[in-house]
Amino acid sequence: VYLRYGKRAQAIQSLRSVLDQDPNHRAALEKLGEAYADDGQTAEAVATWLRAAEQIQRSGDAQALAVLRDRIATLDPK
Repeated sequence: VYLRYGKRAQAIQSLRSVLDQDPNHRAALEKLGEAYADDGQTAEAVATWLRAAEQIQRSGDAQALAVLRDRIATLDPK
């Protein structure tokens, strides 16, 4: 909800709280990466999305992994 209203700082704080409880929460990782990207925190976004990609890869969701790979490549072509 915070992201929808442009409240990135609150979104980041809330998502970090979720990840404190469950460090592998896939949806929280994906949204946190989105919040970081929207906030211009490219390195944090990429690092967070890479963690999410590990979860996605374990689940075998090739389509979601491809989408996330594209997001990461947009910010960091390496």
